[in-house]
Amino acid sequence: MSLGLGVVWFVLIEIIMINHQEPIWGLFFLICIAAIAGIAAIHFIKRPKIILLMLPLHLVFLIIILFGNIDVLYLPIVSLLTFYISQYLILVRIHTCLVLLVFVLAAYISSFLVLPKYLIEKQTIEVKNREKISFNYTSNMDNRLSVPGKKLIILEFWNSRCSNCFKKMKLFTELQNEIGDKCDILCVYADYEKGVIENFPKYQNSLLRLENNYPLSFAYDSLYYHYDKDVGLPQTLIVSPEGKVLYSDAGYIEGNKNAIKKKYKEIVKEYILTK
Repeated sequence: MSLGLGVVWFVLIEIIMINHQEPIWGLFFLICIAAIAGIAAIHFIKRPKIILLMLPLHLVFLIIILFGNIDVLYLPIVSLLTFYISQYLILVRIHTCLVLLVFVLAAYISSFLVLPKYLIEKQTIEVKNREKISFNYTSNMDNRLSVPGKKLIILEFWNSRCSNCFKKMKLFTELQNEIGDKCDILCVYADYEKGVIENFPKYQNSLLRLENNYPLSFAYDSLYYHYDKDVGLPQTLIVSPEGKVLYSDAGYIEGNKNAIKKKYKEIVKEYILTK
């Protein structure tokens, strides 16, 4: 029975891991499931030491993480600790409902208060002595966007093969509606596998679909050269009117959208207040 419970729990964890775009809810349910599994093991398995037979499943999960994505190493560690701590609390005769309440609270704090900040930190690129950006461009929406200019601009680099780039455009559509004319947003096509000229047809084909779905400004020109190909896509730069890069990040996790949007809004607000 212990092995069967362990397999069911392991499968549930794997299902949570598959949808890596929802790490917030994923971690929340992971902690809750691990706590429930630990409590169930104590109540339904007569000899608690048999539960140690599930330890190899934890080790397998740990190995998968180490060879797959070490950035989510916290998942097997949290699941293992939750599973055995919940058993210990039951053994010292703490009421089951109280134990569940404690772990639900711990899951909420870890998932919705701590993890979003951690993910933002992992996504941020440290800006070091970057030269000031300077350009003068008219976008597909006939907006004239210039740096040096009069207000902040967010440059979002993307290409047609980047699925997360399109997901992040939803974020920027919402952000543009919320900040209004305080800041411009320009989505710049960047594809370094071929030359700038060779990739222009891809940009045009993508633009036909994007213009109907996202009311954003798009560009394909010299801005391409401000893209850092070593950090991947999507990549975001927040640039001051003077051309100074205030913030930079790379990658996108859809489940952390609200925290990312909040971060961008804070940077825009902070800059405006200092001027």
